[in-house]
Amino acid sequence: MSYARMQHTEAELKKQIDALLARAKATDEAEAQEPVLDIPAEIERRQARLDAIRQARERLEQRQREADARWR
Repeated sequence: MSYARMQHTEAELKKQIDALLARAKATDEAEAQEPVLDIPAEIERRQARLDAIRQARERLEQRQREADARWR
């Protein structure tokens, strides 16, 4: 690698590092603006809701099967 190429590559790498640092800072600032999210609690809450909906759907399906059987 020539001396001129080294200088060019060095400058280019510094630009890339500065861009990455700016991107990281922007990400940190964006995350700081978000409300704190307790991910395990959110997963548990949504899983419980999913289970309740699934059970309600199964009850409705069973009622429909029973109604269909009475009409036969």
